[in-house]
Amino acid sequence: MNSPDWLKPLLLGSVIGAAALGVAGFGWAGWMTAGKAQILASDQSRDAVIEALVPFCVQNANNDPEAAVKFAALKDASDYERSQMVMDGGWSTVAGRDGPDRRIAGACLEKLADRI
Repeated sequence: MNSPDWLKPLLLGSVIGAAALGVAGFGWAGWMTAGKAQILASDQSRDAVIEALVPFCVQNANNDPEAAVKFAALKDASDYERSQMVMDGGWSTVAGRDGPDRRIAGACLEKLADRI
């Protein structure tokens, strides 16, 4: 069976056009898969929850009876030790949770930077 002469360029152009559209859409136009959208939404919601809980961490730090001693110790500590000290002090422990949260501790330290 013979196909028309115009069919081959048409099919080749369609395939190349579809590939170019996919590359442009996913690469530059911001298209994403459902999986990537779910990961992005999860990251954004986690960041929003942490941002909402940081004021409680700061309040816990300011209301701590040993705050002066702990802030003095934080000045001499390394970054990793600071996060651990905030967690050990209970400042980043959310009510209803068994233990402290490292991400809240890190964000809390950023807010408390002027006191350290």
